[in-house]
Amino acid sequence: MNVQSESTHDLAADDALDPVLDARDLTVRYRRDVVIDRASFELRRGETTFLLGANGAGKTTLLRALIAAAPVRSGSVRLGEVDVLRRPGRARSRIGFVPDQLDLPAWMSGREALGFVGAHFSCWRGSRAETMLADFGVDGERPVGELSRGQGVLVMLAAALGHEPDLLLLDEPFANLDPGARVLVQRALLEHVDTSRTACLISTHDLDVAARLADRVLLLEDGRVHEIDAVEPVEPRSLVRRREELLEAAFATEVR
Repeated sequence: MNVQSESTHDLAADDALDPVLDARDLTVRYRRDVVIDRASFELRRGETTFLLGANGAGKTTLLRALIAAAPVRSGSVRLGEVDVLRRPGRARSRIGFVPDQLDLPAWMSGREALGFVGAHFSCWRGSRAETMLADFGVDGERPVGELSRGQGVLVMLAAALGHEPDLLLLDEPFANLDPGARVLVQRALLEHVDTSRTACLISTHDLDVAARLADRVLLLEDGRVHEIDAVEPVEPRSLVRRREELLEAAFATEVR
């Protein structure tokens, strides 16, 4: 157990109250279809927040809206003092984004891919990113196209963390991973959030993962974002059952 001094604890508590990202009345529309409808929420430093929703609910669209990469029709997104929608370039320099598909040139080695990403950031910590890759157990000399999905996610995670972002966004990072890779990705992610005090938002349709790992859970349904009550330190299976009861109505079918 880590023991903090009273002053350090108070500082951490005050820090947690200050949102890293603040979204207000965010609406995303494709032609006549409203995909995100007046979504409002905060992401706080040192917290892992899960965005839960059925496949096709709009989770990817919401994440992309937070980096000004989706057609936002109204509302606001602020990253600290930065207006994300007005100054997307400045905002993205402080955000690490891991998409749901491997988004790196297949012919590059993992190490070269990190350098490719790092060229877009003025504050890139190349040696730190390469150290993370080694800590993850990924061969940095192997072409990205030859890596397993789990290894590819770890390369993208190292790339997303290489510029020490204030906010980390991950789109279905645990999907289609074998059990060993899933544990490795989850451990690496949570350890980073704990040590760096980064704000983190992870989209998933996996209720069990959200129930076990989340500090907070947001539910996206019919374009609206709802916050589920705070996760309590209870037996994981009991928590999963509790979450199922809360979400059955939202998904319209029983979650198993």
